[in-house]
Amino acid sequence: TMESTGTFTTPCPIEDGTFTIFSGGGDVTYTFTGAFTSPESASGTLEYVVTGGCGGTIQVDWTATRAAQ
Repeated sequence: TMESTGTFTTPCPIEDGTFTIFSGGGDVTYTFTGAFTSPESASGTLEYVVTGGCGGTIQVDWTATRAAQ
């Protein structure tokens, strides 16, 4: 389980239920892709790349469910 907060890029379009968010600059980039699997949930992949210093790439799958209101 992970919780993340922060400032992301401007809203991106959702086309056919899918989206991609990319942020790059300096030594760190990430690509966050996903698809809505229902009105209440989505899943996808996050790829995080560090090119400076002890650089590397990590790719993780994620799922999200809308919080109860």
